[in-house]
Amino acid sequence: RSIAFADTMHGFGTGFFGGYVHTIDGGYTWTRDTLPVPRNFFKAIYATPSIAFMAGGEELGSNMQTILKSTDGAANWIILRDTAGPVLRSIYFIDSLRGTAIGDSGTILRTIDGGSIWTAVAAPVQLNFNSIAFINADTGYIVGGSQSNSMRTILRTTDGGATWAILMNQSGPWFADISFLNKD
Repeated sequence: RSIAFADTMHGFGTGFFGGYVHTIDGGYTWTRDTLPVPRNFFKAIYATPSIAFMAGGEELGSNMQTILKSTDGAANWIILRDTAGPVLRSIYFIDSLRGTAIGDSGTILRTIDGGSIWTAVAAPVQLNFNSIAFINADTGYIVGGSQSNSMRTILRTTDGGATWAILMNQSGPWFADISFLNKD
């Protein structure tokens, strides 16, 4: 579902049922490995070249939200969060300490200590959030909406993710992803 690279040689990818692969040769070969919990992971990121995260969970049956962290360049993983709740679709870290995870049913979680403690942030709408990106330490965007109700949504923060405001919430195809070419 998602691939992240720390540099031109080292990367990892996530998928369903705890699927996890990593490369040390720029993606020419991939090694499959196991994760500490067999969840579906939707987003892989590096906060620094050695600190990586993945977010996901389980949608059917148990409705779990899961966040894993690696402090050795994605070689080994620990569970930061694996609890009942809407599945997480994306995660973004401004630096090694400050991050935000988002997901279904208006889920926004924020950490300021590298993921040890996650605090729920009030969402201005209770829709599904698919992707998050920041352009600097203060300004970030969440996109999503509702596929079943044909809604598309964009939220923005200007305080590092403490609060979020609606930029767009209207009829139309939902947004699946957001990224920025440069952060100016």
